[in-house]
Amino acid sequence: MKRIELDHWFVKENELTISLLRYYINIKIYQNDKEINYKLTVINSQNKKLIYIFNSLEKAIDFTENHINYCKTFEEIIEQYNKYNSKEEKIKRRTKRKEE
Repeated sequence: MKRIELDHWFVKENELTISLLRYYINIKIYQNDKEINYKLTVINSQNKKLIYIFNSLEKAIDFTENHINYCKTFEEIIEQYNKYNSKEEKIKRRTKRKEE
């Protein structure tokens, strides 16, 4: 478990929101047929949106605080997400191998 670094998160009706310098972030619980996930929506000043799905609230907050917070463009966010997701996949594979 990681410590929440930014001190201006808001919680209302099971949603987390935060306004960063360049983006507004909303994290909602999202349930599909099999599991509960967390839908992270990034909105810029032109009201354009990026949406990402995370399997834990911790990962959604971590990605917001440690990646989105430092990005200046949507392209940077997309690049950071691809790197972040790649690292997560490597961790999953290592964990699976250890379990076998």
